[in-house]
Amino acid sequence: MTRREFSALMLAAPARRPPNILFILADDLGWKDTGYNGSDFYETPNIDALTRQGMVFSQAYACGANCAPSRACLLSGQYTPRHGIFAVDNTKRGPERLMRMIPVPNRTSLDPGIVTLAEALKSAGYVTGLFGKWHLGDRNGSEPPAQGFDTYYDPRFPNPNQKRDLPEDPKGIYSLTRAAGDFMEKHRARPFFAYVAHHAIHTALEARPESLAKFTAKARGAQHGNHSPNDTAEHLHDHLRKEYA
Repeated sequence: MTRREFSALMLAAPARRPPNILFILADDLGWKDTGYNGSDFYETPNIDALTRQGMVFSQAYACGANCAPSRACLLSGQYTPRHGIFAVDNTKRGPERLMRMIPVPNRTSLDPGIVTLAEALKSAGYVTGLFGKWHLGDRNGSEPPAQGFDTYYDPRFPNPNQKRDLPEDPKGIYSLTRAAGDFMEKHRARPFFAYVAHHAIHTALEARPESLAKFTAKARGAQHGNHSPNDTAEHLHDHLRKEYA
């Protein structure tokens, strides 16, 4: 086939709709706290099912060791020295007299000049939504609506880790999931990017009473036996079954 024939074939082919993108991010979920990675106490059947149906990347590189840096890397496509977010709040955490090196200066918000994943997808015709934790600034052009998100919903802002007495919605898991589901249903006729950034299972730990009772009574495994993280994790995995199946 000649180059001209190939070009003519491509021009004649019907345009394919871009794929919808659902990006779910769990906060502080340990890599071994899942059934498919060998936990003998924590129950993650829905994530386990996804691993059987899709692909698992077991040797990926995390660009940031904790919350804000990893989010900045994921959304900017840049390493930490380029976007400047090295730590949560500041890099002078811990006893300063024991530090052998001067901490590198740290940014607490994503530079508005950086093109985010949401902005790039929006320019390609996607409708974009963020549901949950942003943690990359909330003023001067760093807030989600200014960084490419058409919809932004987080009922736990501005203090997501403050413990709340909401037994039917621990860590906001179910309200965030419902909002994301509504967003995807509303925009099902066009390409969408739904970024669901859960606050679970970060402390403070919260759970429905029935889950707390279930895992308190469960026999401990050889590797894991602390029921508190799993109570929250069960709800996090339950949302996969209820809303995204």
